[in-house]
Amino acid sequence: MTFIKKSSRISPKISLVLLDWSVRESFHLLHYLSAQTLARHQFEVVIVEYYSSLSKAIKKFSDQVDTWLLLEMPEDCYYHKHLMYNVGITVAKGEIIIICDSDAMAKPSFLQSVLSAFEADPEIILHIDQFRNNRKDLYPFCFPSFEEVTGRGCINNSDGKTTGVMPTNDPIHERNYGACLCAKRVDLISIGGADEHIDFVGHICGPYDLSFRLINLGKREVWHQHEFLYHTWHPGQAGVDNYLGPHDGRHISTTSLEALHSRRIFPNVMNAAILSLANDRNTLSECELEKILISPENFFITKSAFLTSTKSRAWAEKTYAYVTYGGYQIVKKADLYHATPLLNILNNKPYVFSASDIGSIKHKIRGRVLYSCFYLGRNVFLFLPYCLKNLLGIFLRNIASLSRKQVAAIAMTRQPKKNIEFYFFLRKFLKKLSNIFISTKLTINRYLGLLSNLTYSDQPENKKIIFLINNSIGYCFFMHLIISFLRKNFITIININEPDSLHICLNQYRASAGSRLVAIVSKTCFMQYSSIFMQACTEEQKFCTIVI
Repeated sequence: MTFIKKSSRISPKISLVLLDWSVRESFHLLHYLSAQTLARHQFEVVIVEYYSSLSKAIKKFSDQVDTWLLLEMPEDCYYHKHLMYNVGITVAKGEIIIICDSDAMAKPSFLQSVLSAFEADPEIILHIDQFRNNRKDLYPFCFPSFEEVTGRGCINNSDGKTTGVMPTNDPIHERNYGACLCAKRVDLISIGGADEHIDFVGHICGPYDLSFRLINLGKREVWHQHEFLYHTWHPGQAGVDNYLGPHDGRHISTTSLEALHSRRIFPNVMNAAILSLANDRNTLSECELEKILISPENFFITKSAFLTSTKSRAWAEKTYAYVTYGGYQIVKKADLYHATPLLNILNNKPYVFSASDIGSIKHKIRGRVLYSCFYLGRNVFLFLPYCLKNLLGIFLRNIASLSRKQVAAIAMTRQPKKNIEFYFFLRKFLKKLSNIFISTKLTINRYLGLLSNLTYSDQPENKKIIFLINNSIGYCFFMHLIISFLRKNFITIININEPDSLHICLNQYRASAGSRLVAIVSKTCFMQYSSIFMQACTEEQKFCTIVI
């Protein structure tokens, strides 16, 4: 790691962390930072470059840069934004960290608006959304006016505000969480900084993982209603042809979503320098921190050859510190994995399973879930999906191994063509049927895993459990079936079809005197109404959600 420049500013209020991995054609945000109403001594600019080359785009505005460093990662290593975030957080001196696009436009009031928001409420996570214009005639960047960017070609202008700050049923996907995140440096350090897990190498990454875990810490997410950034089109802005880690199909990391679901605060893989800052804030010198900023593991997990091999998923699996599986939370401590039913966590009960590897502990969970099928139902219908899934799997594997010639050979000689057509129709139909049973099996696995500890315990003290499920008749039928066998009168099932019904439901149950509401929410329901759940968890301590 090499420093081109080091900041000489003393106690700035804000540190802007800007990244490059030899891809940025323009760093024009630096131009707009030179015209801010906030005094220059109150903010610093930190630029982290992943490789060894110096960006020509930065050199044009080098007078605006306070700290400029090169990580000097090998050329065959894929970019890792979360590593760069942690480097920026470590070397920054400001009270507030801003992570945002370096090729965005900002009005002169940008930094003052951020500072004013934190002065009014220090317990927030602030997001600044951006207007996006898809006009290709503005490329290469030609310093258009703000009115041009919000005019013709703008895809998200709604009466002078971005559509991202407007009310929405799907905020996680409809808001631009990657545009600009502002958070207090001490808060970012307290959650362990950015997660350097292999899942975040490449394009599937971003500040939203920090935002989700800060929400779990108890901070309040705020989207500024009057201050915005402005972005014009450039090639490759959507991460085309980049390496993609696991995501939900809409480029949001499933590992980050898991943190939101499980209320996880700390990263799976923590940077050693961030850990040192969290534990002994003033004991290590800057030079000592710089030496431990880049873990040796980063040099091989980011290599393109490793990322595209089968070994990468095995590495990812063994480096998860927190996993939810089958209604259990699996936590890695030292060299052991411990599993606790999610409802036991609410009762502050200890973990129930331990194993040396995650595969073994998942096997134990599956065994307990299987036992719960018999205990809860003593009904063959609960066990049928497991049996049918396995039987269909064997049947389909045998059929799939046959070639067309083999099928023709064993077909009836009178109508071989029709028999072959029927075979492929049957094969396709059975595969679809198998997928339905596999999905049903996974659903049963999650719910029974969550409820399995209820079969051995009485009613949780002072708790009211409700199941919130949206637009799923099958789920409702299945849950009513289980509850009828459980005969637990403190469990209720509610089908949520719209935000208003969810608000009414939450208000009704939270108003119950002396009870603490536990909402067990399906993932689809939580994702659709995540903003409502997050607000309820932040504002009302009697309310708790478990997402499965």
